[in-house]
Amino acid sequence: MCETPKSSRPSFVADSTSEDFKIISVPSTHIPKVLGNLTGNHRIVRDCVADIYNAIQQWNKHFLRGVDILSEIKTVKFDAIDSNEIYRDSLQQSCLSLEEVLGSMSSIIDLLGTYLNTMIGVGKLLPSSNEILFSTWRFSTFVQVTQLVLSSYEKEFQLKTYIKEHVAHVKDKNSVAFYFITWVNEAFISEDLSVQMEAMLVETGHR
Repeated sequence: MCETPKSSRPSFVADSTSEDFKIISVPSTHIPKVLGNLTGNHRIVRDCVADIYNAIQQWNKHFLRGVDILSEIKTVKFDAIDSNEIYRDSLQQSCLSLEEVLGSMSSIIDLLGTYLNTMIGVGKLLPSSNEILFSTWRFSTFVQVTQLVLSSYEKEFQLKTYIKEHVAHVKDKNSVAFYFITWVNEAFISEDLSVQMEAMLVETGHR
């Protein structure tokens, strides 16, 4: 059975850069929880929402691992640049580790695609996409949010892949720092996405 969602994105401090990933709470006072043992489409959608949440938590774990690796790369690159070197052999292991992180993130993207297909499949079984399965959301809203999650993480994955392919080869500190900060900021994973994901958890009774 799916793990019940409990937490959101992590916080960390790396060098002089501090990025806070805040838990975004959506008040649920006026939204009734879904109680009892669900079956059929209700159960499929509720479990799928939990699976999406858990996939995002796995992404966050690999994201933080990537931060650590890029911090190591940044240190080595800064030392190499100070010594008028372009590349050091010690970068190879860090680059391989970063490639492993991207491999794990790629698997998460595949999972999110599977969950979107599940949502679309449920929609084909319903008499209308406007049907309300839980409290207030039309079913079409579940599909829209799931599509947004997949699209956002796909774009972020493409950006992180670009960073992985180029960070070891840049020749100045500003470029190294830029790649590091770009990885940390996750520009394609917006606060609005976090709010919508949290609202979906509330709607299905996970919150």
